[in-house]
Amino acid sequence: MMMLIVSIIMSLLVIPGALAAEEPQAQKSPTIHDTLSAGAPSLEAIAGYIFGVPVPAGNYDFAKRVSYMFPRPWEERLTGAQRERAIWEALILHYESFRRHVTVSDEELTKRIDSVLQSRQQPFTKTGDPEAYARWVKEQLGESVEQFENQMRYLSQVDKLTDQVRESTAVTVTEEEMQDEALKQWIEDLKTSAQLKVLPLPEPAATSP
Repeated sequence: MMMLIVSIIMSLLVIPGALAAEEPQAQKSPTIHDTLSAGAPSLEAIAGYIFGVPVPAGNYDFAKRVSYMFPRPWEERLTGAQRERAIWEALILHYESFRRHVTVSDEELTKRIDSVLQSRQQPFTKTGDPEAYARWVKEQLGESVEQFENQMRYLSQVDKLTDQVRESTAVTVTEEEMQDEALKQWIEDLKTSAQLKVLPLPEPAATSP
């Protein structure tokens, strides 16, 4: 059952290629769904395990790229080790959001995208000027609209899950700080139950100057 859920998750993501350490670059590569469909991947293709289920390197690369391109305020000053933990935490939360059937509507997705455009000081919206929107994604982010929107849906799904968990504590916890602490504890408990195991990935081949 868990593998079926993972297959559904992977099929919804368009995975960019291997990432540089500081500024990951968008590259075309097979989706995780393609990787799984090809048969059992080798150890080199597995980044780790969540709930005993293998996480292909492509899924990890996707989450890593999102973390670098669209960091939350608290992620901007993370050390390398702290960011690595944040990437895996997001992957666990995303997995959990599918287990809980958390979905993101088209309206919610558009709102998220427009928020990003506004934060980047763009004078248009996704639906207001689709051509300008598509051009901005290609020229500024170096990826397709589909890739970008998958990234936004991924972030929205994680945020929606954490919002739901926070709200579920409102009956017994009324102070906002206590709600945040309850959420942090829930995430830590989830990470423990996920039994995360991270595997070393091969270093990217050096390119000739």
